[in-house]
Amino acid sequence: ANDSIVQKTKKTIYLPDSLLLFAFKETVFNQKFIKAERKEPYKISFYFNAPNTKTPIIKPLNIEPNRTDFIQSNLLADTLCYWLSDSLNWQKDSLTFSIAYEMKDSSNTSFIQTDTIIATIKAPTKKSKNQKKQALDNVQFKTNIKGKLDNYKPLLFDFNVPVLEADSQKIHLQYQKDSIWEELSVKTEKQDSFGFCYGIHYKWNPELNYKITIDSAAFKSRYGISVTKTTTTFSVKADDEYARLIVSLLNYDSLAVIQLLDNKDAVLQQQKALQEGTEFDYLNPGDYYLRLFIDGNNNGIWDAGKYSKKEQAEQVYYFNTKLNLRANWDVEQEWNFKSIPWTQQKPKSLIKKRK
Repeated sequence: ANDSIVQKTKKTIYLPDSLLLFAFKETVFNQKFIKAERKEPYKISFYFNAPNTKTPIIKPLNIEPNRTDFIQSNLLADTLCYWLSDSLNWQKDSLTFSIAYEMKDSSNTSFIQTDTIIATIKAPTKKSKNQKKQALDNVQFKTNIKGKLDNYKPLLFDFNVPVLEADSQKIHLQYQKDSIWEELSVKTEKQDSFGFCYGIHYKWNPELNYKITIDSAAFKSRYGISVTKTTTTFSVKADDEYARLIVSLLNYDSLAVIQLLDNKDAVLQQQKALQEGTEFDYLNPGDYYLRLFIDGNNNGIWDAGKYSKKEQAEQVYYFNTKLNLRANWDVEQEWNFKSIPWTQQKPKSLIKKRK
């Protein structure tokens, strides 16, 4: 008779098996100052590893600050830029600053840490010297014209340095009528407090072609008085080139926030859910996904949990089907975000594959 081997495997089963555990990465604000950087003589950047709950205090030590100097912060206040306006100051090779910011000790008690920072600028190469000279002699800018301008948006100019003033008389906006370019009245408006962005608000006509000419003295910055003369021709999108999505929650929750996602799980738009339906307008045709979170503290952002306080992260739900939106279509989508178990909600195409 043939010998036979019976191999038994043991498997551990944990009960009850109806429990569902949610994982989250807790937001830890163990603040640290990383570095200061001075790529341009007039701009010093300060980097932190985490957002600052209180804006750090930055003071120059070896120069007399000018009243027009200012500090620019990003949204999370983890990067701050000190902009100098006096050429006698920013022409110095080394600048010394004190920076005071909030930290926490091992017992989670807050205290103010003060560091002294020396910001130096490297000796320029011939190439970088020419680049810096060009940056000081000419204001560099970008516009939001990408093929076609969205018909509901202003025409925007984003600058690499703060602009002190714009001369609308040196900006020429025209439209084409019977092969003839007709002049339009233009008024530029500052879009932020420091002058990094200016805009032209106009009721665009999708049936017309437009041309804008920026004269060399149209914008005056702190570090230069001219831009490179530029002429750009553009058109605008018509309403029937967009899609529209209306999301109606069958189990409405006043704390729900609905997020519109792309195919990489990135948030494109976010709106607080409305009982009569939440509208997402002026969408480019394509594939979209929906996610929802219950904003328990009503602060407009998804909050992770806190293990030390036994707090769970705010609940998240996915609409389990991809939405294909077409131009000139209104899609009305009903959603019961609890009708499908959590483990089956996230669309497979959004689940990252392990390498």
